[in-house]
Amino acid sequence: MMKETMNSLQRCRAVIDGRIPDRVPVCLLNFQNAAHLSGYTVGECILDSQKAAQSQIAYWEEFHHDMIEIENGICVLSEAAGCKIEYAEDAAPWVSRPVLSSLDEIDKLRDVDLEHSPCAKTLIATIKIVTDQLGESVCIRGDSDIAPFSLAAELIGMENFFLALMDPEQKEKLHRLLRY
Repeated sequence: MMKETMNSLQRCRAVIDGRIPDRVPVCLLNFQNAAHLSGYTVGECILDSQKAAQSQIAYWEEFHHDMIEIENGICVLSEAAGCKIEYAEDAAPWVSRPVLSSLDEIDKLRDVDLEHSPCAKTLIATIKIVTDQLGESVCIRGDSDIAPFSLAAELIGMENFFLALMDPEQKEKLHRLLRY
C-alpha cells in the first residue's frame, strides 16, 4: 500500500490544479446517510444548519473521505426562484407548485432570493459551520444539485416544460427561461 503524503484538501486541490494526487480523492454524496448516522431525520437536517453540519462532520470523522459534499436536496434554487416546496420528515424536499403555470408568465420571474429561501439559508450556514471547523483539512463543496434545464422544468412544471419543448412556437420563451 502506498503511503499517503497529502491531506484530503491537498489531494482535492491537486486534482483541481491538474496535478497527480497521492491517491484518488473520494467524495461521498451522503447528506441523507449522514443525518441517519447522527440520529437525525433527513427533515431535521434540511432546515437546521447546526444538525446538518454536525451530521456531516460526524460522517467525515467516521469515514475520512476527501471531499464533504454539502447539500439539502435539489430544491434550493427552485425555492429561491419562488416555487412552493414541500418538506417531509425523512425525505429530501420537492417542488409541489411551480412558480409559473405557463411560459406566458415568464415576465413574472423574479431574481433568485437566497436570503429568504429557508433551504438556501440553511445550506449556506451549514457550509460556513463545516468550513470553519474542517476547512483546513478537507475539501468542502456546497451543492444545490440542479442545472439550467432541470431548474427550468421545476419553474414551470415538468409536464408544461416537456410539452413546450415539442412546440416550435414556444422556442423563444423556452430560451428566455433557460437563460434565466
